Amino acid sequence: DYRPQYLPPDKHILFAEQTSLQEPELFYLNWIDPQKSSLAQPKDHPNGLQRLISASVGLPAETSLSAASIQVQAAGLLCYHVASRYELQLSFNGREPVSFDLAPALPIVLTGVSEEV
Repeated sequence: DYRPQYLPPDKHILFAEQTSLQEPELFYLNWIDPQKSSLAQPKDHPNGLQRLISASVGLPAETSLSAASIQVQAAGLLCYHVASRYELQLSFNGREPVSFDLAPALPIVLTGVSEEV
């Protein structure tokens, strides 16, 4: 339970326990309302990406997942895949199929999947 000074007293950040340094840290913001926050997000991005449909974290083959990561994956909130580098793959619905690999600046791959698929 992390209560930084910059947040109001009733808000805090919950972190998963016993995650290793080889996997991403998992946290939860219990005050975020997905319905309200999605209203404030841009809907028509110039690159054609629209709605996030999946997120997957690439890890080396020998990485062991913590119990928290296994539970998050089982709940369908986040996937893990074997990769040659640490990376985050975000897939979106889009107007047309596109792919943006932001490496080497960022280990992030953005993929747009046509809604008509």
